[in-house]
Amino acid sequence: MNKRISIIGVGTGKNQITIAAVNAINNSELIYGAGRMLELCDSYCAGKKHVEEYKAASIHESIRTNDAENIAILVSGDTGFYSATEGIVKELSEYDVDIYPGISSVCSMSAKIGIPWQEMKLISCHGRNGNLVDVVRRNHYTFALLGNNTDELLLELCKKGFGELEIFIGSNLDMDNEKLIHTKVQDMVGTNIDSLSVLVVVNDESDSSTPVGIPTEAFIRGEVPITKEEVRAVLSGKLQVSPDSVCIDVGCGTGSVTIEMALSAYRGKVYAFDKDPEAVRLTKENVKHFHVGNVKVIRGEASELINADIIPEVPDIAFIGGSTGKLESIIDELLELNPDIRIVINAIVIETMSQAVKILEERGMEADITELFVSKSRKVGSSHMMMTQNNIYIIKGERK
Repeated sequence: MNKRISIIGVGTGKNQITIAAVNAINNSELIYGAGRMLELCDSYCAGKKHVEEYKAASIHESIRTNDAENIAILVSGDTGFYSATEGIVKELSEYDVDIYPGISSVCSMSAKIGIPWQEMKLISCHGRNGNLVDVVRRNHYTFALLGNNTDELLLELCKKGFGELEIFIGSNLDMDNEKLIHTKVQDMVGTNIDSLSVLVVVNDESDSSTPVGIPTEAFIRGEVPITKEEVRAVLSGKLQVSPDSVCIDVGCGTGSVTIEMALSAYRGKVYAFDKDPEAVRLTKENVKHFHVGNVKVIRGEASELINADIIPEVPDIAFIGGSTGKLESIIDELLELNPDIRIVINAIVIETMSQAVKILEERGMEADITELFVSKSRKVGSSHMMMTQNNIYIIKGERK
């Protein structure tokens, strides 16, 4: 029997379904869909046999045992926007499948608030670990599908310094109980927002750059040492952080290297370790100051805490700015997580540099050493005098 499958996006409400979708429903003998989808299309499904099912594997099994030739599967919103369609098409690869797009929530919300969706960065935080903070930082307009985690997302935006941003929240779009809210992020924390909602965040000061060598004075400072901007600029070339990198910063101090890695790894993650509570506090302050949402700051000995329980992802890159005499055990823990990790180490004394090279080479890694001298000008009367800072050894270890 030659079965014909129609996957139909029902849009955002019963009045938003397309004529083509209605015709496909009318031509079908059997209809599958979640309860809400069947209810939305109740007037179009009258008299049709229907099965309340939305899981691809279960639908597939049911189709195999059914004699119907023309079958419709209803999915929410648009078939190409975070839809179940992709999984259903893969599951039903043995059949001929037609896809009927629907009006998505992003199209509906865009029309209601008067902001073209072509200007928006589109993400889903519905059942996903979306990094909303960094998307908001990098984009003027952010559109996000929400779920049961809305309050958590809004609170995280506030913690990262985005509480004053303008937002639009649309709940139950195009339904009888539709609700639109226009306010600030901080005003919605702790409120009861329907799980069937979308969010648009407006950031007029968005910045998608990935700067290196950020001026030292741009960071919140304390008594904790900071890696100087010229050193960080060179480190950037050694670390080679990409947008999806998972990074580790050992001895994060003020958090200057952490911040620059996080800005570059905006789709990735940075784990920052320091045993000094003041360093942890300053790094967290700078995380908020620079609005980065992909950093986890951890207090304690890195040699004891670098493990798969703390870092569930496979790290690509590690920077060791301070090891408190435990360099060897730290390197071993890093290699345990990923034998091919790139490790970059800062040293200010020859003995540490020599130890680092020895440890790396004993573990089959190639050590590249750079000695960096930096001189900065100081005004003396009407002239400028160059003042030499302490030289730094930068050791990069990686497998060739």
